Amino acid sequence: GKGSLIATAEYILSVYTNIHTVVITMDAEGACCFTRKGRWFAKCPEADVVSTVGAGDSFSAAFVVNYLAGEKASVCLNRACTLGSYVVTQLGAIPQYPDELKAQIKP
Repeated sequence: GKGSLIATAEYILSVYTNIHTVVITMDAEGACCFTRKGRWFAKCPEADVVSTVGAGDSFSAAFVVNYLAGEKASVCLNRACTLGSYVVTQLGAIPQYPDELKAQIKP
């Protein structure tokens, strides 16, 4: 989009009335979620990056699972950032997830 992330998300929501949620990832800076009810931002936990393969897919999966389970957008973002930040510390797209991490990200 043109302009800021906020302007782009607001434009998408105003033009495409069938879209209800816009999520934008911002690499190590975190992510943001825009709906007609508000906007939310989340920071990613610091991570020693080994590989970014699979981080976006993992982020999306964690966000969508939590969103569809009825969690608040802020919770969805935080959980998605947590998983994405973990995945970049691992080699390969589908690493083993510790039980503690699974407990942190599931609805």
